[in-house]
Amino acid sequence: MRLDAAQDQGPNSPPPNGGPRGSYRSFTATSGSIDVTIAVRPPGGGCALDGTGHFDLVPGFMNQVIVQLDVPNPAYVVAFTGTFAETVEVTRSGGAGCSGTSPWPVFAPWASTGTFAHTASSFALDDFQSVLTPEASYDYDYTTRWSLSPG
Repeated sequence: MRLDAAQDQGPNSPPPNGGPRGSYRSFTATSGSIDVTIAVRPPGGGCALDGTGHFDLVPGFMNQVIVQLDVPNPAYVVAFTGTFAETVEVTRSGGAGCSGTSPWPVFAPWASTGTFAHTASSFALDDFQSVLTPEASYDYDYTTRWSLSPG
């Protein structure tokens, strides 16, 4: 993907997602794509689902990275999401009746640091964020992962 600098925030601006005070630069997606992998393993049995989809990023602020400037271990925020209409073709496997394929909705966000900023040990931003959703009749806890480096 290609990210271009869009905006700087000075040290007096509120830091993003609980990051430390400092100057930050926002980078927004201008082109590129993202791969989404679905791997569902329901507790207590049920059909396992597996599939991978490839989606183009929508340019603009809904797909961005915000990075702290001028520090050796910068805080940063990642937010990549789609148009909420994407599906991935998944293969069902496991117990009885678990065969065939079907479209599976891709939950947003595709990749996100969540409600708190992360910290990088270099210019490469390579991490993950687990998201635990409230218990419901259909629980969908998930993990997002990203690996970004200057190109």
